[in-house]
Amino acid sequence: WWAPSKLREVVEAFEKNPDIGAVGHGYYRVDLINQKLESVVPERTCRLTLNNAAGARCFMALGGFLAPSMLAVRKRILDRIPPVPQELIFCGDAFIYTLAVAIGGAVVLDRPLSYYCVHGQNLFQTTDPERLRRRSEMTDRCWRELLPWLSKLGLARDANSMLTLAWRLDSEARCLSRQGGKRWRTFQNERARRRLAYRGGSLGYKVFKALSLGLTLLVPPPRFYQLKQWYARKGLGRMREKLGSPVSADLIGIRRHPVENLPSVLTGEISVSR
Repeated sequence: WWAPSKLREVVEAFEKNPDIGAVGHGYYRVDLINQKLESVVPERTCRLTLNNAAGARCFMALGGFLAPSMLAVRKRILDRIPPVPQELIFCGDAFIYTLAVAIGGAVVLDRPLSYYCVHGQNLFQTTDPERLRRRSEMTDRCWRELLPWLSKLGLARDANSMLTLAWRLDSEARCLSRQGGKRWRTFQNERARRRLAYRGGSLGYKVFKALSLGLTLLVPPPRFYQLKQWYARKGLGRMREKLGSPVSADLIGIRRHPVENLPSVLTGEISVSR
C-alpha cells in the first residue's frame, strides 16, 4: 500500500536533487500479529552516500528506508546495476539499493509514504529455526555477491571496511543465535555492534546498556537473542526511552510514533487476522 501523496513527493525529490540516483522514505509499520500501527521515519530528510566511513555508517542505520515499497531508482542508475543473482530469493532488494547508493547516492524523505506489513510468515519476525537459517544464508550470500561489485565501483576503502565489519558482526550474531557458542563471544559482538551504531547516550541509557551487556554473560547465546527479539517485538524500547536514549553514531535517529486511527485500507486486513 502507498500513501496517496507518495508518487508526487518522490518525483519532487528527484526534481529537487537531479544528481541523486534513488529516493526512499519512511513508512507505516502494520503489525498484524500484535494489532498495532506506527509510523517509522528518519528524524529528518537526509542524503545517503558511500563516499566514506561516515556515509557508510549512515547507510547502515537508514538503509532500511530503501526497501522495495519505499525504493525508487533512476533508470540510468538501474542500467549500471548487474542482474540480481538467481540464488538471492531473499534480500535481492538489498543488492539493488546498496549498489544504487554506491553509484549515485540517495535521498531519504522524513515522511511515511507506504505501509509495511508484519505477518506470521515474515522472515524478520520468525523464531522458527529453519526460517532463521534461510534468512541468514540469504543475507550472507547477498553480501558475498555485493562486495566484489562495490570494489569494482571504486568504493572508498574506509567505507568498504565499515560495511564489511558490519556484515561480519551481523553474520556472527546470527550464527550465535542459531548455533550457540561462548558467551564471551556474544558479549564482544554486542559491544562492537553498539560501538559501531552509537557514540554515547544518557546516564540512564548507559546503565541499561551495562545491564543488557551483562546479560550476554549470564545466558546462552540463543537465549539472549530470543530475549532481544522479544524485547523488540513487544516495543519495550519505548519504555527504555524513559531512562534515556543512545546517540546515533551518524547523528540521524529514527522516530517511531503509534498511530491511533487506522486508514480504511487496513481495517479489513486487521479484522481478518483476528
